[in-house]
Amino acid sequence: MQPLKTVSKFVQFAKSHVLLTPLHPWEWPSQPWSHIHLDFAGPFLGHYFLVIIDAHSKWLDVHIMASITSSKTIEKLRIIFANHGLPRKVVTDNGPSFTSEEFREFLSDNWNCSCNYFTIPSIKQWISRACSANIQEENQVHSW
Repeated sequence: MQPLKTVSKFVQFAKSHVLLTPLHPWEWPSQPWSHIHLDFAGPFLGHYFLVIIDAHSKWLDVHIMASITSSKTIEKLRIIFANHGLPRKVVTDNGPSFTSEEFREFLSDNWNCSCNYFTIPSIKQWISRACSANIQEENQVHSW
């Protein structure tokens, strides 16, 4: 199959399936720093950026990092949480730094607070799911 035709088919498929997914807006947090979103940007000029967004105030907190391993992320978050306090809810994509056992233990075992930890699919995971569904859909059409 030609690449342009494949992309065109994917775009058609994505448009038709995005509308089937209901939007789920987050509940507005009642206070600053109680609900944060974490992600990494980069690499850019040999560095990554830990991006933290406070869902209440939309405050953007960005930290330059040379490494994005779970241990380095935890090290940085300990400093950030010492300055800003512990959030009640942490939302991340499913990046390896955030899904490791070490990171989960950091959030659950090492805090003296109740923290809800959520992961949401990354765009790569969404595309992968959409492609898999497209292949299944094509197989069903060909089996008729």
